[in-house]
This record gives sequence, C-alpha cells and structure tokens, in this order.
Amino acid sequence: MKQGQQTSAIFDDLAAPIQALIASLKPGEFTIKYDTGSDQYALRLDSIVDAAATDTKLPDRQAVLQLLTDYKREQQINIWLNDLRKSASITIHNK
Repeated sequence: MKQGQQTSAIFDDLAAPIQALIASLKPGEFTIKYDTGSDQYALRLDSIVDAAATDTKLPDRQAVLQLLTDYKREQQINIWLNDLRKSASITIHNK
C-alpha cells in the first residue's frame, strides 16, 4: 500500500460512517474505504490516544468567525467594485 496523507483526528469530529469503520479497527489494522478503479482510499488506525491527555489547542471560535466575516466582506466589496468598473463610463473633454 502506498503511503498517503496522515492525519490525527478527534473521533467525535468524524462523520458517522468513518466512525463506524474506525471503531471496527484495532491499532495497526487498515481497511479499504473506497475503490474507484483507479484509486483506493484506505483508513489505518495507528493508535488511540485520550484527547484529554493531549495538548492540542483548538482554534478560537471568535477568531475563526472574524476571519470568515472579513473574508466574506472582502468578497462582497470586490464584487461591488467589479460591478462599478463594468458600468462606469469615462468621458474625456478636449479643449
């Protein structure tokens, strides 16, 4: 099996079908999730770690909300400016 992306995840944050697949595995085991004919996606359980024992810091929800709000505002301003540019007319008066 080819080495792919490795990710640590909190079990409760995973989708229910992924939780069911992971719950059926023991550390070191893997399962083929999808076989599309040309690609295969596998899930491998390396280890189980108590989330309370880890020192992972979750992102500040307020900071994430502010980033998303700023991004959306910037998108709306850019759309508005592009519309203004499209409808603007420039008149040059010769003396």
